[in-house]
Amino acid sequence: MAHNYDHISIDFNVAGGTFTARYAPGSDNGTDTNEANDNGGTITEILYSGNLGVEGLNVLIGQGDEAADTLNHKDGQFRKAGVAYNFGQFAVGVERQEVESINTAANQIDNTSDKASVVFAASDNVSLGLQYVTTEKKTGGTKAAEDEKIIMAEIGYNFGGLGIQLQYADIENTGNAANQDEEAFQIRTIQKF
Repeated sequence: MAHNYDHISIDFNVAGGTFTARYAPGSDNGTDTNEANDNGGTITEILYSGNLGVEGLNVLIGQGDEAADTLNHKDGQFRKAGVAYNFGQFAVGVERQEVESINTAANQIDNTSDKASVVFAASDNVSLGLQYVTTEKKTGGTKAAEDEKIIMAEIGYNFGGLGIQLQYADIENTGNAANQDEEAFQIRTIQKF
């Protein structure tokens, strides 16, 4: 979160990766993409990303805190932990993300998302992926009736300096609303210079 605002950051190379500590003195500038009205104050973040000295391993763990700048709002928090491993043509990964919004206690939204994915490199230029994401939502401490569940399949092709990715997602209980099922198709391009 803090990297979206004016901030200071310290990075250390440790244990086959990077340890980062970041501080932003304020975030109440109306650019927060998570809420229509940003009620945030100072933000602190601590995170580690690296392989712990193990080839093919990737670990990410971090936590952020955002202080509410109004007395009737609770502070926001963000926690993320994930591990991925690449072996040959396959890569697998799991991740958990927990987000507590800045809001009054009665309206504070807590989302917990769990994600699992597998990717297969069919060739140097073609990759196939499958992801499963489930999200539990609580508003004011009350759990939503349904968890949102997403199954996404994707195929990517590398044209050299340009990559293209096609994604199809089947979404059950969109936004944690019962029986609000959707399908989505997305085309992404990635340019390398």
